Amino acid sequence: RENRADAIGGVDLGDQSDDVAGILVDLTVRETVNDGNRLAGMMVDALEHQGVSLLPSAPHRSAGFAVLKSPDIPSVLIEMGYLSDISDARALADPHHQAQIASAIADGVDRYFAWLQVSRS
Repeated sequence: RENRADAIGGVDLGDQSDDVAGILVDLTVRETVNDGNRLAGMMVDALEHQGVSLLPSAPHRSAGFAVLKSPDIPSVLIEMGYLSDISDARALADPHHQAQIASAIADGVDRYFAWLQVSRS
């Protein structure tokens, strides 16, 4: 029970039964995963709008990395190419391409927080 004190953004679940704490954590994780998926979709849309090349099929994927599994913070991993691929490496080194990516990421984040503000008010 002591380890549950920080399970959900610092909310103390120590005084809850195991069943109630488990349900609260599950609900929070579900909402966070949904928010992360929405954020990822907005990122994909913003990257496409900026003309950044994406994977031809299913540019929005998921992975089991620990950094993507926070129970209370939506997160995305943006993979824009492979340094082992000469074409990708050249694009990633191009300042114009870097600016397109940065602009799209900023736009996606801005759109997500605008959506979040409206949806939570």
